[in-house]
Amino acid sequence: MKYYLFKINTKPCRAHNLKKLFACLPEDKKSAIENSLENFTNNLHEYSEYFVNQRYLYETQAAGEISIDVKFLYDFRESLHKITPEIRQIKISTAPKPSPAA
Repeated sequence: MKYYLFKINTKPCRAHNLKKLFACLPEDKKSAIENSLENFTNNLHEYSEYFVNQRYLYETQAAGEISIDVKFLYDFRESLHKITPEIRQIKISTAPKPSPAA
């Protein structure tokens, strides 16, 4: 999501929470995503902290479980690609790096 926000040149959004990142999208993009995914609002609310929870899971002593709907995350990613297909075109340079000047 951060990559997507970077690619569409929106205001910087410093968060890992999916709901906060979603709020940084332009209104037309938000509407397109909300309308393309079933039960979007509930899923976004339920899984907004997933990245943070996974990232810091190893630091906690709690033996709690974290659940995730992988299909929701996949469909969410796909909807981002559908509304802005050019972000899928990642350009990778295979040219060798120039040698430092001596």
